[in-house]
Amino acid sequence: MARTMQKMNKKEIVDKIATEKEDKILVSHLLDLDLKASARGFTASSGFLDLNRKSMIDEARKYFNCTLCFFGGYEDAERKAVYFLPDENSLPDYSDLAVLTSKTLSPVSHRDVLGSLMSLGIDRSLVGDILISPSQVQIMIKKEISQFIVQNFLRAGKVHLSFEISDISNIQESEKRTKEISGTIKSLRLDSVLSLAFSISRTASKDFILASKVFVNDKCITKSDFALKEGDKLTLRGKGKAFLKEIGSLSRKERIFITIEKYI
Repeated sequence: MARTMQKMNKKEIVDKIATEKEDKILVSHLLDLDLKASARGFTASSGFLDLNRKSMIDEARKYFNCTLCFFGGYEDAERKAVYFLPDENSLPDYSDLAVLTSKTLSPVSHRDVLGSLMSLGIDRSLVGDILISPSQVQIMIKKEISQFIVQNFLRAGKVHLSFEISDISNIQESEKRTKEISGTIKSLRLDSVLSLAFSISRTASKDFILASKVFVNDKCITKSDFALKEGDKLTLRGKGKAFLKEIGSLSRKERIFITIEKYI
């Protein structure tokens, strides 16, 4: 990996990885973290990345000296920080993360919680996933802002909140509610499966894919004819998640029976 860095300067690498100005700034910052971790022999970490940026960095591993590890506090997290490990035997240190928990007796929306957080002037990269259940709100954060949020984040919409800081091991994932969707498709193309899973047209599926809003196993896929396999996780930003649970036999018309498990 280091050989790639030696052949290319930093600007060349940034331009290889990113096209948008904000993404270039992010990549430049991550390359600096990578070099520091590699040179000093300690683990460094970034802020939380959304699915698009996580996918972008994941695809660019060869340009980094360190081993990259992504973590967002729990296994199925969408927003994840990237950890730079000096060597393959290094263990990631997640002590920079914390979870804020507030009990609530009134319903509160994800939108209200995020809106109230952003109104405090907090950088979005310091906030990970927001988990909401009927009885509590949990927020993954960078520990450096934990005290500030506890002292200043007192309500979301009309709901009063009182947060406590705890270790990430105390995350309580909301119970996953799913439903099974069965049907037949002509092929295992991404646009076909996406259309069935989210009840949208093939044209809409292709538009979402081209707009970089579709992820397979957390990697952004921009080709409509990408072939899926059993067990693949699909994420459509703004619409939810689904799994290709089972690929069955062919129908008389040579269409493929599939079963999808979708989060509701």
